[in-house]
Amino acid sequence: MLDILKWLGWATVHKYASEIIVANEFHNLTLDCPANKTCIMTNGDFYLDTFYPNAVDHIHRNFYALGGFLLSIMFITICLFYIRSWFDNFSFKKCSSSCACN
Repeated sequence: MLDILKWLGWATVHKYASEIIVANEFHNLTLDCPANKTCIMTNGDFYLDTFYPNAVDHIHRNFYALGGFLLSIMFITICLFYIRSWFDNFSFKKCSSSCACN
């Protein structure tokens, strides 16, 4: 994979939100297996260490990242609505043939 695409993964909300959900669901979870089958993973912490290393330690960081995304989206939205209202107030007056425009 290209390096630029790897860096784009840090700029998505899904990365942080999914890591919070997975850490919340699998931390201290005991996985039961059928009696006649062998299981590779017997608890959720082993799963987290295998596929999401340090996910439990990163929960606070992920919440701060999601809060930062929320605040930045709100700031951008407020700025765009302000710019839009400025352009709506800057309208051209149409002149009719019977009166002179000021």
